[in-house]
Amino acid sequence: MLLHMDGFDSYEQVSDLSMEYTNVGFNLGIEFSQGRWGGTAISLQGYNNALSWLSPNNLTEIWAGMAIELQSNIAYYGLGFFYIGSVSGLELYITLQPNTFVWTVYRASSDFSVPPQNLGSVLYPIRPVGYHWIDIHYIMSPTTSGVVELWMDGTQIINVTGANTTQFGSTVFNTVNFGSNAGPNLSCFIDDIYILNTAGSYNNTRLGDSKIFTAVPDADGSVNNGTPYQQGGLPFYGPNYKMVNELYWSDYNVVTLSSTVGQEELYYTSEGNDAPEGIHAIRVLALANASDSNNVITANTIVISGGVEADGNSTVLSTSYSHVTNIFETCPSTSAPWADYNIYGAQSGFKIT
Repeated sequence: MLLHMDGFDSYEQVSDLSMEYTNVGFNLGIEFSQGRWGGTAISLQGYNNALSWLSPNNLTEIWAGMAIELQSNIAYYGLGFFYIGSVSGLELYITLQPNTFVWTVYRASSDFSVPPQNLGSVLYPIRPVGYHWIDIHYIMSPTTSGVVELWMDGTQIINVTGANTTQFGSTVFNTVNFGSNAGPNLSCFIDDIYILNTAGSYNNTRLGDSKIFTAVPDADGSVNNGTPYQQGGLPFYGPNYKMVNELYWSDYNVVTLSSTVGQEELYYTSEGNDAPEGIHAIRVLALANASDSNNVITANTIVISGGVEADGNSTVLSTSYSHVTNIFETCPSTSAPWADYNIYGAQSGFKIT
């Protein structure tokens, strides 16, 4: 089951990442034209460049993937680019030595007098310019059942099995880090990340090279209960979608809804008509806040295809803007993975719950 996916195209400044990630290092940047497809990528540089995703549930096993490009214009290269953490601390990390192209998996050590344990290394050169696709498989085990697999551009280059893959003897973890908040880190760009576990019938194993495409609304849907406002609270007498079709979020243009349960805003995007084959999932993302801290308001994102609605998990709104987001792995009208023709005419939106 897909737990997280991000193409980074909707972040205008580094502070925006805090709506999605629990730790954003001060040496992390946003590069607006450095992405694989001409869009946005995240820049990891030097020390303290972590982008930390916190799972809402404890995990024992994941697959993760990302596109990575080395930053050839930076003289100093660090090492780490992928870390696993638990409530006890850093458990395991993967490094690359760009000058030698040695990839290594380490079980971490909290005692600087004791070096981390090398669980496996390989020499595998990659192009210094241009993106490569990495898939990582991790199973946590404090005994001899741990697994770490690393795939590069579809080729498996590291296969650690039957190992202790946790520093603290942990059996569950909750944090996945791209980059790190301490120690030397690889200077690189990353784009199109995913994280999944092995639950469910779909997206429960290595996905391989995948593209995350970002689309914004370009037409109102079948239900629009909200009221559009422009900067300064001025009424807007056009279609609602024009208040929410910005790639980078802004509170200058908004659509307001009452706290009444069932209020909805639905939108179409014509770019969905050009959907590719082999769709892993759709992620619907809204940015929302509550105007009254004394009134508990919950909301979710939804998707409609073939006249059938699928509702995501609800989020309690705060007075600060935050992400309300859900991943839909299957088409609601077929209960099967999305096909390109299911995307045609589909609606997505926001709902007060």
